[in-house]
Formats: sequence, structure tokens, C-alpha cells
Amino acid sequence: MRRPKILTPPTIHNSQRWRGLRVGLFGGTFNPPHQGHIHASDIAMKYLGLDAIWWLVTPGNPLKSKANLPDLQTRMDACANMITNPRVLVTGIEKDLGTIRTYDTIKAIQSRFSGTDFVWFSGTDIAYEFNRWYKWQDLQKLISFAFVGRPHQSGQVRQNVFRQHAQLHHIYPLHGMRPNLKKGHIYWIFAEPLLDISSTQIRNQIS
Repeated sequence: MRRPKILTPPTIHNSQRWRGLRVGLFGGTFNPPHQGHIHASDIAMKYLGLDAIWWLVTPGNPLKSKANLPDLQTRMDACANMITNPRVLVTGIEKDLGTIRTYDTIKAIQSRFSGTDFVWFSGTDIAYEFNRWYKWQDLQKLISFAFVGRPHQSGQVRQNVFRQHAQLHHIYPLHGMRPNLKKGHIYWIFAEPLLDISSTQIRNQIS
């Protein structure tokens, strides 16, 4: 595992520094960031053997209302103030790339950082709404995906769109495995539960 001597957030002009590294992409509005995001990142780091994680703070989620959404820099600052792991980095690179949809973002990042090994990860709940994403079927061919956290209900894993495609391979990594990351592979990390917390819950408590 080779890491840069000094980890600083990625920009579209420093791709060479990330060559040969394994990076997890964790996208969201982070409105607000919370310990569940930290916990999911810790789990992904351990079970996927990641050299670094990029929190991709989006300018705006196409599937969510932008009403009352704090500006990008405010949310990035909130993320940076919460993170303590130096290998978890906050970036607003989507703004520089001019992308807001995951499909476009991944294509742009892979083009700019062609020597970096990426995996997109999120909480398991995202797997059950994945068919709402733009070009979701093509996304599976671009990058490997990982979903973190035990499903809430028995049999729930069989109820997502990834199970409808026989050509996909489903992997259940264990701690320390450092699995090979391949397109068309879905990595399910069920060894540890996620924290029962969400940004929506926090916003509702504040309002």
C-alpha cells in the first residue's frame, strides 16, 4: 500500500500524485455531516484496503431539493471540522469538474485520474434506490461499488436492482482482505452495522 507523504484534498491539477493508489469515493450533500459518515468511512477503509477516501461534497443532489441547502463551502468546512483521519479528505471537485450526477462525475474523475483505482461506496440503503440514479445501468460498467452496513430486514439484499443482473459478481469482503476491485463487482460489507443516524434526522431535530 503506497500513500502520498502528505495527503491533501485532490484537485483536477494534481492527478499524478494519486497514481497507483486505491481511493474510495463517498458522495453526498453532507447536510449536515455526522458520525454515521465517519463510521461508514472507517468500515470502507478497513474492508476494502483503501489508501484514502474522498468525501465528494456535491453542489446539489439532482434527486433532492436544494431549498435551504447551505452553500458548498459551508458544508465542506463542516465536514473538515468533523474528520480526524488524515486519509479521509474533503473535496468539492465536482464543482471544478462541472458535474452533479454520479455518472458524469465518475467519468470525469476516471479521465482526470486515469492511474488511480477507484471504488464508489455508500450505505446499504442507497442500493435500494439505485435505479433512480441517472444511467444507473451504465454506472455498473464504469466502476466497482461497495455498500456498507447490515440490511435492516431479513432478505432485503435480494430486493435491489443489483440482484437483477446475472453478470454482476457479488463479493463479501472480510477485514484485511484487500479484495481486487473490478468493474461489474459489487462489494457488500455486512460485518459491522452502521450507526442509526442520518442527516435528515438531524435536520428535523434542529427545525
